[in-house]
Amino acid sequence: MSDPIKIKKDGPILEVIIDRPKANAIDKKTSVIMGDIFKDFRDNPDLRVAIITGEGEKFFSAGWDLKAVSEDGESADDDYGVGGFGGLQELPDLNKPVIAAVNGIACGGGLEIMI
Repeated sequence: MSDPIKIKKDGPILEVIIDRPKANAIDKKTSVIMGDIFKDFRDNPDLRVAIITGEGEKFFSAGWDLKAVSEDGESADDDYGVGGFGGLQELPDLNKPVIAAVNGIACGGGLEIMI
């Protein structure tokens, strides 16, 4: 299985791409990875702005992966890593802009990440 998150760096710009077909839903593993990425972004003085987007054209992100809830027993009480769900909801001291390049449907937690 490929990595659920792709990153690209271009000078001071970090691009974070959610890549979980079909709907770019975020499970616990993906959330932990995103938290680590955004923590590193926050702490790296060479990176000045992040752009988050979804792979594909139909979904930016459907939010929480409900299939993982039903099949793997994930719950809202689980530890979703640094920054909470999606790595952004509870990340302290993130004083850099994060731009959501919304390229499709953003619902549930995907909408939270977008705003």
